[in-house]
Amino acid sequence: MKVGLDIDGTITAMPWLFKILSTGLKAEGHEVHVITFRSPSFKEETEEMLQAMGIVYDKIFYGQQIVDPEWKGKIAQEVGLDVMFEDDLSVLSQMPATVVTCQVKSGWPFRN
Repeated sequence: MKVGLDIDGTITAMPWLFKILSTGLKAEGHEVHVITFRSPSFKEETEEMLQAMGIVYDKIFYGQQIVDPEWKGKIAQEVGLDVMFEDDLSVLSQMPATVVTCQVKSGWPFRN
């Protein structure tokens, strides 16, 4: 299985959950791809943050701060994602029909 994870509003909303999810997926031989609108100029900072959170992954795709919902859909198609975790509905609406989409809401499943 190939799983996509957004960072801001998704991993950052529940780092404990995505640590468990990414670690478990990788341990079972699945692929984890981080797909973010962050610029590659924040590569070092982003990778240090993910490491500190315990997120494991195969590859990160940087969007150069392009907030184009279609971009993540194109990456999902290119990689052949099976599942995408994302907080933005406009991004999820651009996923290929073969991708199972999971909207993450701030504070879900718990309220702060």
